Amino acid sequence: MRICRKMRNSSNSRNMKAQVKKLIPNTLLPQARSFYVTIVNAIAKARFSRRQYAELSALKCSVSYNQYGGYCVPESSRHRLAAQRILANDVHEPETIEFMTASCGDGDIVHAGAYFGDFLPALSAGCAQDSRIWAFEPNAENYRCARITMEINGIANVELANAGLGARREILRLKTTDSKGVALGGTSRIIPDTE
Repeated sequence: MRICRKMRNSSNSRNMKAQVKKLIPNTLLPQARSFYVTIVNAIAKARFSRRQYAELSALKCSVSYNQYGGYCVPESSRHRLAAQRILANDVHEPETIEFMTASCGDGDIVHAGAYFGDFLPALSAGCAQDSRIWAFEPNAENYRCARITMEINGIANVELANAGLGARREILRLKTTDSKGVALGGTSRIIPDTE
C-alpha cells in the first residue's frame, strides 16, 4: 500500500525514473523505452470487458508438429483418432489432404468441420497462391484450437467461422460430449429437437 502511495507522488515517480536511468546504460535506454511502449500498448489492447472476461476459460491443449506444421490439440480429444495421429507427429488422413490439394486447382476450398485445424496447415500451403480456405467449426473449444493452429503456422489465407455449414441459416444445438461427458471431437453432431 505504501508503494502505491509513493508511486502516486510525482516527486517519487521522478526519483524512481532517475534510479532506473542509473541502472540502465545510456546505450540501452532507447531500447528500454521502446520495450516499455510496446508493453503498455499490448496491455491496452488486451483489456477485456467484464462480460468478455467471464466468458473466457482456460483452454487445455497440447501443441504437436508434423511435416505440415504445428497444431493446437484439445486435451478433451486426446482419445480421438485424429488427435492421436497428430500428437504422434503423424498426418491424419494424408490421402484426403493430397486429394483436396491436388483437386482444388486455382479455386477456393470449403472445409466444413475444421475440428482443431488438423487439415489447415496442409490445405493452406497446398492451395493456389490467391485461393482462400473457407473453414467452419461450430464447437467452441475446437474453434479456439483451430484459431491457435492458424497462429502457430502464420496462416493468412483461411477464413475460419465459429459456425456450422448447412442449407439454411438457423441456430441449432450441438452435442459435443457423450452421456459420460467424454468429448466427441470430430463426431460432434446436431441435436434433433426431439432429444
